Amino acid sequence: MKMFARHLIAAAALVMLALVMATRLQAGGVPVYSNFPYSTDSGYTLEGSQAYLGSSFAPSEAVTLDHVVVPLFFQSNVLSRTLQLDERVTLQAYLYGDAGGTPGSELGSLGTITVDSGSPAPGNLYSTPSSASAGLTLDPNQTYWLVLANNNSQGTGISWALNESGVNGFAQSTDGSTWVPGNPGSGVDTSPAFEVYGVAVPEPGSLSTGVFLVVPLALRGIRNLRDRKRALREAPAGA
Repeated sequence: MKMFARHLIAAAALVMLALVMATRLQAGGVPVYSNFPYSTDSGYTLEGSQAYLGSSFAPSEAVTLDHVVVPLFFQSNVLSRTLQLDERVTLQAYLYGDAGGTPGSELGSLGTITVDSGSPAPGNLYSTPSSASAGLTLDPNQTYWLVLANNNSQGTGISWALNESGVNGFAQSTDGSTWVPGNPGSGVDTSPAFEVYGVAVPEPGSLSTGVFLVVPLALRGIRNLRDRKRALREAPAGA
C-alpha cells in the first residue's frame, strides 16, 4: 500500500510539473512586430485632431496578443497650461482592424497607460497590461492597427515618439470613428514607434501541446499500478 501511495504521489507531481511548464511557456510573449528604434525628441501630440492616433502592423506569426510597448513623453511647449508636478495622465489603448489603409472596427481594448508628468523628454517606454488583451488572437500577415487615445478634457502635451527605422504611415482622428490618413499639409508621414508581443498559437505536436500528454500517461501509469496490486493480491499462495 505504501509503495502504491508513493507512485501515486510521484504521478501527481509529474502532472503538476507539466502544467507549470505549459504556464511558463505562455507567459510574457515574444515580439511579433517592432519598428524600433525611436526618436527621443520628435513625436505626435495626442490632442485635438490627433486625440486618437493609429499605426498599422502585421504580426509575423499567429499569436494571442499579450501586450504592446510604446515610447511616450511630454512636450511642455505645446501646452496652454502648467502641469502639476504630481499630475498623471491616462491614455487608452485599442486594437482595430483594417479598413483599406485606415483603422476599421475596434477589435478590443488593450487597457490603459498611465503617464507621469515628470517623464523626461527622451521617450519613456510604457506597456499595456497583459490581462487586458486576453483572448485577442492575431493572424499572421494580417493588417491591424494599434490605436492610442487621449480622452482627457484638458491639454496634456503627451507625445507618441516617432520610429527611426524608416517605417511610414499612420492615421489620426478626433473621436476614433472618422479617420484621416497621415498628417495632411505637413508632409510628415512617419509612423509612431511601438512593439507588439504575443504568445504563439500552438500547432498540433508542438511542445506547448505535447506537455499535456503527460496527464493521460500519468493516469495510465496509476491504473497499471493498481491492476498489478490487485493481481498480486488475488494470486494463489505459492504461485
